[in-house]
Amino acid sequence: MGMAADKEESMIYTEPPAYPRPVAEGWGHVALELGDFATADRAYAEALQIEPGGGRSYIGRARALAALGKMQESADMLQKAHLAWNNADVPIPDMQALRLVKAASR
Repeated sequence: MGMAADKEESMIYTEPPAYPRPVAEGWGHVALELGDFATADRAYAEALQIEPGGGRSYIGRARALAALGKMQESADMLQKAHLAWNNADVPIPDMQALRLVKAASR
């Protein structure tokens, strides 16, 4: 995917992690902002392999999939994001947006 992601993958595991989010997640965000939805989808999928259950990656992948016209897959990612952040005790902006999307779909 990219040199930074490859270097991150080769790093020794540390707790807490040396970098708090997978590099692939940032790459997905940039691709999404540039309108490269296929690349964003791949990047967020890679980020989810590195950090399973990452709410931001689920949200980003849902947005990329929706832009690619893959609405059912997008809805599945939104559901996973909701489950990942269902008990969040801080007002995460993406979670607030997710709640609005969920309410509108009822």
